[in-house]
Amino acid sequence: MCVYRTFDIINPGSSGSGGGGGGDSSLIEVRQTRRQFRLQKRVFSDAGGLRLVSCLQDVTTGQRLVAKRSNRTDPKSNSFQALLADIECQLTARKFAADYVKALSSAGEARRNFDFLPPGIVDFGGVMYATEPFLVAANDFTKYTNNESFVAGSSGSGGGGGAIDPVLTAFSHWTYAQSEGKLLVCDVQVQS
Repeated sequence: MCVYRTFDIINPGSSGSGGGGGGDSSLIEVRQTRRQFRLQKRVFSDAGGLRLVSCLQDVTTGQRLVAKRSNRTDPKSNSFQALLADIECQLTARKFAADYVKALSSAGEARRNFDFLPPGIVDFGGVMYATEPFLVAANDFTKYTNNESFVAGSSGSGGGGGAIDPVLTAFSHWTYAQSEGKLLVCDVQVQS
């Protein structure tokens, strides 16, 4: 048995944060349960160079999760506090997405729903993993931007194939504007 914590934002579509989220811990809701998981020891991805990614399965429900750990060996990199900082980033992106969809709708734009995967943390007696739902067709996604200069469909430095998605590209710019230049949501991937 291990401790499983899931995190979400309270009222993700509310517009009361002014800056579009970012650091307001009062928006974070934590649920903690004790569940039994089976962790595949085989790492199925070390892409990106920062994390080792494995599959985690809930023994009772059969639900599969992606389990991520830093590939660094120092204790701080995989501490609860380090994972919580990553989760705060994911929740901030989720809040921005909800606010952006609401802003598009209010402006009369065609409604386009998108969201970020809900994060969690599994604690195997002090060995912690960040989690998110396992996408059934994990290879069936389109990368629109990354953390550097890649933008799908652009011809500039780092651009890639595929079509530019104006809604997602505008979303990244919108997050920067809403946060008054303090935050930018990037590394956007969409399941096809």
